[in-house]
Amino acid sequence: LFFNADDGVHGQELWATDGTEQGTYMVIDLVPGLDGSVPQEFMADLNGLAIFYADNNGDGFDLYRSDGTAQGTTWLCEVTDGDDPIPDGPCQFSFYYFAQAGGRVFFKARNASHAYSLWKTDGTPQGTVKLRDVLINEMEPAGSVLFFAGVGGGTTIPGFDLWKSDGTVGGTVMLKDLGGAIRLTESNGLVFFDGEDPQEDDELWVSDGTPQGTVRVKDINPGPNPSTPVSLTDVEGTLFFTAFSPSTGSEIWKTDGTELGTQMVIDLVPGAGSSGAYGLTNVDGILFFVRFDSIKGWELWKSDGTDQGTEIVKVIAPPSVSPKTRPDLFLGANGKLYFRADDGEHGLELWVSDGTSWGTRMIADIEPGPGNHWPGDLHAVGPFIFYGGGDEVNGQELWA
Repeated sequence: LFFNADDGVHGQELWATDGTEQGTYMVIDLVPGLDGSVPQEFMADLNGLAIFYADNNGDGFDLYRSDGTAQGTTWLCEVTDGDDPIPDGPCQFSFYYFAQAGGRVFFKARNASHAYSLWKTDGTPQGTVKLRDVLINEMEPAGSVLFFAGVGGGTTIPGFDLWKSDGTVGGTVMLKDLGGAIRLTESNGLVFFDGEDPQEDDELWVSDGTPQGTVRVKDINPGPNPSTPVSLTDVEGTLFFTAFSPSTGSEIWKTDGTELGTQMVIDLVPGAGSSGAYGLTNVDGILFFVRFDSIKGWELWKSDGTDQGTEIVKVIAPPSVSPKTRPDLFLGANGKLYFRADDGEHGLELWVSDGTSWGTRMIADIEPGPGNHWPGDLHAVGPFIFYGGGDEVNGQELWA
């Protein structure tokens, strides 16, 4: 695991860990002294390398690669996060979108002559190149192909359109001229998204990577009004999401990418009321989610995709717990669901669930009593769950 840390001597620099104290070390001191290089946006495991950007001592940010050693941490491309890119910088950065597909890392960049562009890198300076001038909003890999929402000219409808790239200039093309494309999510080789065209407001769309195969899945809220599909989540090749219709409110739906195969899973709040389900997460083929009940409180649920197979797992917190500390940061790993929660007695701590009531519990009360441990940014690496957390003795540190 690569991460950013400040040891009080070197400033924020690149660190790595194998999950043990002995195996946790600073990789390199890119900017000597207390200022630090502030490394960010780690895209790991590109042929054994981590791709990231870091401050080059005041002149903006550079793109780097690292194999976890000081000698193997090298410069790839000069970038900047400012509005005034350095004229002679080869690929100065704008916003920080990274995605990996087909043995390449794609990213959004800008420089003095090319404005906003899609770039790729294979982890070498010569393999870090611009593909096309296009303003990018989101990226989603599907196999070896990158799908993204972009504005690149030559369209008749204002808004972000659906694009794809195979990592070549000629293979970076627009698929559909739309008024908007957001929440791109891969499932079973297809890319689903919340799309908008002049005839229909926000509805669920799907693409197989061809213009003719980029279509609306179903008009869930018929007419010009939106169903606003959100929380798009792949569960073993089936896409789950929440959507609104006037007769059922906002509830959980599922789809296989066809209109006939798109249906509501369960109407948890019968009629026009909404369940408020959120945090949809896949754990080995089971969908977990959370909803709020004004009487019971914050409830953890699970579903196998059927009405009969959708059931409450456990009430995590009473209704008095603030929405600001509601269960969140859901991560499915090693057959379990990990998340952050405040049960009304112990503050924000790390929890785990195996899908049973007795197996849903707080892992440890790190900050005893109502104090908050503040676990955040959960990542699974092998058997470990890494996260940033704090206590009164150690402050904010890396935990596993």
